[in-house]
Amino acid sequence: MKKLIYILTIFIFTSNSAFSQNCIADFTYDIDSINGLISFIDLSYMPDTNEVATAWVWIVDGDTFSIEQNPMYQYSYLPIIVCLNVDFNGTCSSYYCDTVDLSPPPQDSCIANYTYTSVGTSNSFTFESTSYSDSTICDYLWDFGDGTSSNSDSIVHTFPGPGIYNVCLTIYSSTDSCATITCTDTYCDSVSIPNITPNISISGNVFAKTALLPDGIAILNKVETGNYTAIAYTAISNGYYMFNNIDIGNYLVYAIPYFGDIEDYYPLYYPTYAGDEAHYGNALINYVDTDVTQNINLKYNDDINHGFGYISGKVVYDAGSNFETNIFNQNWFSALKSEYEGEAQNITVLLYNNLDQVIRYSLTDENGNFEFKNIPYGSNIIYTEKAGKQTQTISANLDNENDTIQNILIHIEETEIINVEEITQLNADIYPIPFNNYLNIDINENIKDLSISIVDITGKQVFSHNFDDISTNNIKIYTSKIKKGSYVILIKSGNSIIFRKKIIK
Repeated sequence: MKKLIYILTIFIFTSNSAFSQNCIADFTYDIDSINGLISFIDLSYMPDTNEVATAWVWIVDGDTFSIEQNPMYQYSYLPIIVCLNVDFNGTCSSYYCDTVDLSPPPQDSCIANYTYTSVGTSNSFTFESTSYSDSTICDYLWDFGDGTSSNSDSIVHTFPGPGIYNVCLTIYSSTDSCATITCTDTYCDSVSIPNITPNISISGNVFAKTALLPDGIAILNKVETGNYTAIAYTAISNGYYMFNNIDIGNYLVYAIPYFGDIEDYYPLYYPTYAGDEAHYGNALINYVDTDVTQNINLKYNDDINHGFGYISGKVVYDAGSNFETNIFNQNWFSALKSEYEGEAQNITVLLYNNLDQVIRYSLTDENGNFEFKNIPYGSNIIYTEKAGKQTQTISANLDNENDTIQNILIHIEETEIINVEEITQLNADIYPIPFNNYLNIDINENIKDLSISIVDITGKQVFSHNFDDISTNNIKIYTSKIKKGSYVILIKSGNSIIFRKKIIK
């Protein structure tokens, strides 16, 4: 068994007050860091006398290493705690300890800072370091908050666009000619780039053959990732239109002619997109980053025939259809504008013949209604045009026995325009339309096992009631809790739908 041997060193120190005189232990040292040696020099003394110490005990980290007056010590690590116990010929003793370490490197102080001023455009700034250091600034690191950086002390930087950018400058300084970095500091500030609309425009002339269109409306559609949004409209005056102060981007212009109260003018000019196209899918989209001139030549048909046919209908929109009421439901050519949610005003409705020629066009009125008069008999197609919306065509065939088609209901949904087919097997009147707090239903037949329901555009049922036996031909439904919007009323006899119609609140 290995024996553990403990050596206990006990030092007994006598209080200086036990002697007639006081003494003070003290020392200094020099460190040779290359050879790992420390030279200790005894500085102990007895005040007001010439007495010197006669005995010395040097202790490092609790272990005695020398009893010489000025010993040398080989160290393997620093710092160490060194204590010296001295005795003055038995008349006085004193004890002193100190921590021995290499001298710390010179302290360095540095403060990062900068100033910036705008130059040229609203997105460009000059950044200049005003940083301070007690020593040498070795490097600069700019982080502009937009994914870019720089190592210059002064730089002109252009930000990619409007926004608030957190710009940080970090400095690195050194006391030894940049061999070692002894101080770093970072300063950050916010730089705000306002959203200033550049003064750019898109404008042009609208021609009716070789003449300028005397009156009309131009619509500006912004095109982003396939989405078309009408953002502005302006009058076409003496053939000229202009949209000012628009953002950089892609745009499509739609020109709508107006000829006052002339019922059928010759030739027939109808709404046309930039690129001289009747439909937005074939139209010319302009990328605008500076002033753009875009002339439009209206499409026309100079082979107008007259007949005895009549077609009418109504265009409505859903709450989720992104219908721009601030553009379309306004006073373009009259003092009237739509007051009811769901009625689509100023929407282009085109009537084609079987030769794929536009033979009439109409703009819906303030209630979303349109009509075509004096139409020749034959096969016709009704087409509703709105940029960004796919359109379901509607057949409207006229002849001697069927010269009138009414109550066509055209429905603008989120991405398309469809025809809501009405069913009128039941002789009934629904009023008022638009309805508000109640809806009257006059049924002019005796029907049993009747049910009435109202559904919204998503198919959700908002009202339902069954009538086993109707004692009166007038039914009043209270609808104050139904929100404004577009709905379909369904009347069933048993399981069969005998009446279906679009209604608006």
